[in-house]
Amino acid sequence: MKGLAASSLKSFKQRKLGCSIQVFGNVAVALGVCENTENGNVTTRGVEAMLLIKEDNSWKIVAQSWDMEKDENPVPEHLLS
Repeated sequence: MKGLAASSLKSFKQRKLGCSIQVFGNVAVALGVCENTENGNVTTRGVEAMLLIKEDNSWKIVAQSWDMEKDENPVPEHLLS
């Protein structure tokens, strides 16, 4: 985090715009849409995907990936609710 603090990133805010969660037994898949604002003026949106397992009555993330929205790859409307 020290390296990030020394970069051009001075502030970061994230807001959830939507999510979709599917659960079966002790496994779950979650997709979340976030709006990120960097340095108060650069706003982007992205989708984060997480694979979770339930262990000892607690959910744990075992894998995570994400991709950022682009003009040619907009966030699907059904994930924004």
